[in-house]
Amino acid sequence: MKKIKILVLALLSVVQSMGQNRSDMLEKSLAAVVTVAVYKTDMGKQVLGFRGAPDLAYEKMLDLSKSKSSGSGFVIRRDEKLYVVTNAHVVEKAAEEDGALVVYSISRKRYRMKVKGGDSFYDLAVLEFVDDPGPEIESLDFRKETARIGEPVYAIGNPLGEYPYTVTDGIISAKNRVREGATGKFGFLQTTATVIWGNSGGPLLDEKGAVLGMNSQIAFAEKGVEDIWQPQINFALESGICARLVSDILTHNGTVQRAWLGLEIAEQYDYDSYRALYGQPWIKRDTLPVFNSLLPGSPAEKVLKGKEGAQILEVNGQSVRSVEEVLGAFEKIKPGAEVTLKIIDKGKTESVAFQSESLGTKHLEAIAKYVVQSNYEGYLTVDENKKVILKSTVKEEQVNPDKPAIDHQEEREQNLRYRGALEEAKPEEGAEYKILAEGVESKNYSSIWRVNTLSDLGAAFRISGLSGSCNVYVADPFGDDPQVIPINPSENDQIFQITLWY
Repeated sequence: MKKIKILVLALLSVVQSMGQNRSDMLEKSLAAVVTVAVYKTDMGKQVLGFRGAPDLAYEKMLDLSKSKSSGSGFVIRRDEKLYVVTNAHVVEKAAEEDGALVVYSISRKRYRMKVKGGDSFYDLAVLEFVDDPGPEIESLDFRKETARIGEPVYAIGNPLGEYPYTVTDGIISAKNRVREGATGKFGFLQTTATVIWGNSGGPLLDEKGAVLGMNSQIAFAEKGVEDIWQPQINFALESGICARLVSDILTHNGTVQRAWLGLEIAEQYDYDSYRALYGQPWIKRDTLPVFNSLLPGSPAEKVLKGKEGAQILEVNGQSVRSVEEVLGAFEKIKPGAEVTLKIIDKGKTESVAFQSESLGTKHLEAIAKYVVQSNYEGYLTVDENKKVILKSTVKEEQVNPDKPAIDHQEEREQNLRYRGALEEAKPEEGAEYKILAEGVESKNYSSIWRVNTLSDLGAAFRISGLSGSCNVYVADPFGDDPQVIPINPSENDQIFQITLWY
């Protein structure tokens, strides 16, 4: 009995020690977590220690009552300089004005920030301090080793913007999850550490206080007309991807380095009116992703010209079944690397290889021009202020009295697309429109990107094409409210097409 009592006491001592070590780690990590607040917004998104007693974080409330939105972030150190890492969606709408974007440290001290750079696809942004960071701020490191299934993790953030320095725990449930939506599809850790609105951009830590991921998304399940939050299914962008993106952003003038191929890849779905009654109107037409077209002067044009319409079986030896899987394979290609595609062209299987280039401004501009000229009666120019202008070449439709007119707007609404709140423009030949933004608006989803340059428009098309439709938001030539010009890559209201320009 005495031995059993000694063993129980020893076990209790170990458990208490583990709990104490865990608390020490978390208390140390708190000083590296910040609340990110946006105080001034624009019409669309940007295409992107004093520790003492740990109770310092909870002594007073953090007043965010005047902020437009908020999220979480964490501090890293690079070359003896501190930066904040957060989700792009937390800061994309921040106006480019002094004081529009701030972070609050553990002592509730306010620091003005600016966006150093980011990547809207992976939903990550790096913020730079405008004010010198104080001694109360600590930094965190990304973990180099990959996460292990079942290992304990801790999420820190400011859920709902009301509960800063909230810590939740859980385990790693799964790895390399793919998420729906326009951004951040690949490389997510699934975890049971509960996060909610406001946690976005905060760190997911391992037991030693290293960053395993950046908390980015939560899961919902449809139940009738309602979406039910699933608190035990949460997603964090893997630390390896985060570290690579941050490194690129800090060494390449705020951008992530990507390959340029010059391909349009598509996947089409047919509209089914019966299925539409149950909220699932589209039936997949293509069994494999289709190489649809080539951008003029691109690396791919030299070897693939004449093979338009071919199906893609593999990218660099990796089998692909959808546009999203093609995208995942393309994202692994480094600028200047060789690309090998296995395709089915006119019933014959063959492999083609070519050299990628580094994606740059001129390539994004080429995408913008290509998308508009391929899917709309008009073309793009730039005015003396470098603003992007859409010039219409729409011809007046000839009315056939023997054929009743079709209300295309009503058709689009029936097909569950183009549900933007703005009035649709009815351009006339020769009309010029200043482009303000580009994006997607539907019943359950909205994502609009500011357009200041031609390359901004190309970058926005790359993201929104994956959603199946592109809306160009323009200033009315007569100075009225902004209007929307929908661009349908399938050119058919009965066909839904996911498009990748890469």
